[in-house]
Amino acid sequence: MRIWLALTATVFLMSAAPTTHGEDLPLRIEIKTPPTVVHNKRVFVVDTMIRNRSNVEQVLQTSQCSYGDWNWTTDNPAVHIQQREMPACKKNPLLYMTLEPGEAYQRALSIRLSILATEIPSQSVTFRIGFEPRLGYNLSTESPPYIWSDPVTIRVRE
Repeated sequence: MRIWLALTATVFLMSAAPTTHGEDLPLRIEIKTPPTVVHNKRVFVVDTMIRNRSNVEQVLQTSQCSYGDWNWTTDNPAVHIQQREMPACKKNPLLYMTLEPGEAYQRALSIRLSILATEIPSQSVTFRIGFEPRLGYNLSTESPPYIWSDPVTIRVRE
């Protein structure tokens, strides 16, 4: 009987847990007016914003040389964040960006879409942009969670 009660309580608590896909997280990725149509294999720009929605300051970690390019990703293998060309760095120290409550960090990302030509005529692509804050993780043994934007759908032209 105790096992049944424990299992019932566990199932209840798991089903009552919030499943709002990041809405309870202190940081949120916002995409400001994404393009509606893009050309395949051409770079386009998406303006993003990381907003601190909490009541306390949040700190983001990035590296000086790449200034955050390695923090960004997408969840669609056909959509790629283009790395900026940077001069060679002898050292690549970490930078910490502090966001006060309500404050936002804005970043224009260069993105390239690459899908097979046979799939283009009626192709729409949906993707999310993710940011990896990287604080508090042992990067040699752990993979930090991403903060994801809402999905964006764009049409593709050849």
